[in-house]
Amino acid sequence: MTTHHIGRIVVGCLAAGLVVAAAAVALPSIMAQGKDATGARFAVGAAVGISGFVGFFAHKPRPIAANVRTNAALRDAWKKKLDQVKGENANRLRSIRLVVRAGPVTIAERGSE
Repeated sequence: MTTHHIGRIVVGCLAAGLVVAAAAVALPSIMAQGKDATGARFAVGAAVGISGFVGFFAHKPRPIAANVRTNAALRDAWKKKLDQVKGENANRLRSIRLVVRAGPVTIAERGSE
């Protein structure tokens, strides 16, 4: 289960930054057709877009308490099962005996060629 939550506000911050940046680049061309738009619109768009990214990545996700508890319980159960399996494997290794018994000697002769 996911243990952290990214809030809607953070995603909204990123989306708003990108929308406003796109508007800052596009609106001068749309509103003043036939006029030479300066390169400042790209600087404004880049600044707003970067601020949206900074707002998105600067946010620290908050833990979801119920999922943290559930994951801890699942992890503890898994560790108990792991210890149980390790114990069973150790017992099996201690109880294994390999006995090799040699039978009577036999000689295999080659056939004539």
